[in-house]
Amino acid sequence: MSESLSNRVAQFMGQQPARRPGKARAVVVVLREQIQKARDDGWSVKAIWQTLHADGSIHVGYHAFRRYVAELVSAPHAAPAAPTIARPMAREAPVASHSRGFQHERVPQRNEIY
Repeated sequence: MSESLSNRVAQFMGQQPARRPGKARAVVVVLREQIQKARDDGWSVKAIWQTLHADGSIHVGYHAFRRYVAELVSAPHAAPAAPTIARPMAREAPVASHSRGFQHERVPQRNEIY
């Protein structure tokens, strides 16, 4: 059991039929560090996909590959969000009991117009 679980999963998924769901995702997981290194070197996700697709390393469309890269490669290296501090809500002035919102009067009162 000297081999890591990730490598064992990659070998298992590599032996499965080509159209098995999850195979492309597993390949992206295995190639995660190489993909991240290429991204850090300035290569676009499309250029990386074209290269991997051309050499037969990956058999998935560009849009699925882009989604896998966004979920699996970029997410772990993203900066953690700053913690939010809970602040007490400001108290609002009490609403008068006679105020019921907007009320339309069909005939305007003369003293309110002028």
